[in-house]
Order: sequence, then C-alpha cells, then structure tokens
Amino acid sequence: MGAVVLRGLGRRASGRRDLPHRSDQRVSARFPRHPALPTVHGAWHDGLSLMGFVSLVVACFVFARRFARAGAPGWAWGSVLCGVGFAVLMGLANVGFAQDGRLENIAGLFQRLAVTLGLAWQALLGLYLLRHRPEPRSARVVPEGRGSARTE
Repeated sequence: MGAVVLRGLGRRASGRRDLPHRSDQRVSARFPRHPALPTVHGAWHDGLSLMGFVSLVVACFVFARRFARAGAPGWAWGSVLCGVGFAVLMGLANVGFAQDGRLENIAGLFQRLAVTLGLAWQALLGLYLLRHRPEPRSARVVPEGRGSARTE
C-alpha cells in the first residue's frame, strides 16, 4: 500500500505540466536536436514523476504477490502485466523524448498509453479492494479455550 501512496505523492508533487520544462522551449523547438537545459521546475517535475512511476511499477509487483498468495491468479498476472507494460511503455516514451529518430514522433503516444494503463490498474485495484474488504479486527471472534470465545 505504501507504494501506491508514494505514487500519489509523486504525482501530486511533480507539479503543473503547463510550465516549461526547458530553459527556452521556443529555441529548442526550432532546433530539435539541441534541447535546452532543464529549468528548476522541469528538473523537479522529472525527478518526482520518476519517483511516482517507479512506485507504480513496484506497487504492481507487490500486489501481484499479494494476489498470488490470496489465490487470485488472474489479478496476480494482470498486475504483473500492468507493471511490465507500464515500464516498457514509459521506457519507449523516454527514448522518444530523448529525440531518438525512430520514436520521437510517437513518444507522447507511448507516454499516454502508459499513464492510461497505470491509472486503469489503480482504478480497478480500488474497486477490487472495496469489494474484498477484510473484516475489521474488532469484529473477529478469537476462540479462548473450551467453548468460550472473545472478540478482539
């Protein structure tokens, strides 16, 4: 659960996306092979976004293990595929954003597919957890010897 919370904090802290991430985007757009240096905001955005993305992949694998132990193989494999798919799509997006000639025109597509996949997994995970809530500790009955029971 901590990885999901860390993902949310990274997403929130990464800041507004409408601010420039490079010191001179207009010049950078005219000379695409020579990107300008990142701004302070751009460096914060990139670093905190990376924290959120890594946390999402970790959360996918942590929940995959949890689902496997709980006897939910479909959810386990779905979480693994989501984690791998998200990492691969974000990797392709980063290669394209680094202006690799083959991927630079579709890097944004890979990024949006990755984000959509991650958000869909989080939404489905939330629905699953709402439907399969564990019993509160105070409602569990714990046997205490012969024929008697107490609640925790």
